[in-house]
Amino acid sequence: MLKISKIPDGEPVSTLFTATVDGENAPAKAIRVSAYPYNYGWPGHQRPEEQSEDSAYIAFESDKPVRLRVKPGREFCEAVVRPLSKGIKPEREGGGLVFTLEHPGQYSLELDGHHNNLHIFFDAPREYAEDGVIYYGPGVHNTGVVRLYSGDTVVIDRDAVVVGGFFAVDAENVKITGKGVIDGRYENRTNDTLLLAVDVQTWGHIDHGAEGFMKFMKRTDLMTGNIKLYNCRNCVIEGVICVDSAAWAVSFYACSDLHIDGIKEVGQWKYNTDGIDLMNCHDVLVENCFLRNYDDCMVLKGTESCHLVRLGACA
Repeated sequence: MLKISKIPDGEPVSTLFTATVDGENAPAKAIRVSAYPYNYGWPGHQRPEEQSEDSAYIAFESDKPVRLRVKPGREFCEAVVRPLSKGIKPEREGGGLVFTLEHPGQYSLELDGHHNNLHIFFDAPREYAEDGVIYYGPGVHNTGVVRLYSGDTVVIDRDAVVVGGFFAVDAENVKITGKGVIDGRYENRTNDTLLLAVDVQTWGHIDHGAEGFMKFMKRTDLMTGNIKLYNCRNCVIEGVICVDSAAWAVSFYACSDLHIDGIKEVGQWKYNTDGIDLMNCHDVLVENCFLRNYDDCMVLKGTESCHLVRLGACA
């Protein structure tokens, strides 16, 4: 069973590559990534776009090995598929490249170096219930920030783009799942916005209860990024693709019993777009994730404590 993610109308399609998976068209989504890896402290303005470069990704699900045929939009000398440990050797054929992926995973096709690469997100099939959940179907959804409450489950369809972010405070049993996209382009960072809800200087000055925290949010301009959970328990973030955040992309504050599984973060090129930040969290499992971020990919921070965090099979 092969299911290839489509690009909704109006979303950018890459001209860097055309691709097929087992003979079916796999549209490449255009994204921007950092042109170089060195991060700087916030200089008082957002990073200029000329410090980024074009890149792309395709995404699909299959329960068996797949054969990819990729035609680059430029001439090249050398082609490499990462991770190198998989031993994948692309072959030239008909002006393009062909290769087989035996197992689900996150891959990168690179031509003459790592610039302007194609990310390949190959997931095992999984069905998600649409009843009794917050479901975002195919297409673009301009939601802005969505607050989640205890027991909420979000499912983002593989052909959906949610232009917004998800936020919860003092909640439990929250799930954000699916194979679709959470796009952070709705937010703009300035000198008047807050990157963090609580840092070393403000710790202890905010009521940690939900209502006190919401009052704090109303009198400040706190950024959300793609996902932000505060003082939450027993939560799952699984499968989604997070792009173009203007702040820390996926962050957790004073949370416990978290499972972060198979999320993909690309197109994160703006200042301080960390991948996964865990502030004073415990009992956390992060696995099977792909993080390409402009700053830290994964960070543990603690003004009190941060412990029992396990990391497995991430790239």
